[in-house]
Amino acid sequence: MKYFLSAFFVFVLVFVLGMFIFNITLEDFDCKNQYGECSLPVLEKIGEVKGKNIFFVKKEVAKRLDNNISVKAYKISYKIPSYILVNLVERKPIFAIGVKSDRKFVLVDEEGYALSVAERTNLPKVYTDNEFVNLGQVVDEKFLFSLKIISDVNYLYQVNEGELKEDKLEILLPGKILTIFPLLGDRKVLVGSLNLILSQLNDENNEFKIDTKENNLIIDLRFKNPVIR
Repeated sequence: MKYFLSAFFVFVLVFVLGMFIFNITLEDFDCKNQYGECSLPVLEKIGEVKGKNIFFVKKEVAKRLDNNISVKAYKISYKIPSYILVNLVERKPIFAIGVKSDRKFVLVDEEGYALSVAERTNLPKVYTDNEFVNLGQVVDEKFLFSLKIISDVNYLYQVNEGELKEDKLEILLPGKILTIFPLLGDRKVLVGSLNLILSQLNDENNEFKIDTKENNLIIDLRFKNPVIR
């Protein structure tokens, strides 16, 4: 009899605890990324599970984060009784791709992932006549190289756009200096060569100085020895 009562008591306790757990819903959450608070789209996605059973929340949040291209990595932890903490690494757009016939841009991160579409942006950008890359995909190697080149040029000369034409990237610098880059190579060498050429052109003591005010200068960096014309 004593054994029966003990078993019955355990059964009732487990049943009550089970009912308690299955009736706990997610009241709130906190989401942090490497910069601070998570981006609004991520917050909205996690917010969709508020009010759902806490027992299934972690799986539901994980599913939403797995399907979000902007989320690179994440960790979800419970905070008793009805709270979760989400820590994640978000991809950040640092480049943009634009099509001349369209006013929209695809925003791209440092690894080449196409993250989102925007109507305007101040990010370094490359225009192309080709169609946009699909969101979630990685741009090809040559395209990513051209994006990194325009980013380097923007840092040095505050010129934040260029145009991709077949096998070359064209960037118009101040003074109507058209600079042509290849789509593969050593970025540091290419940008360093450009910097050296421009410094020599601006050197008053250089006997080979070209007056860029009178000429539309072209600097072609596609060759081992840059061509200036």
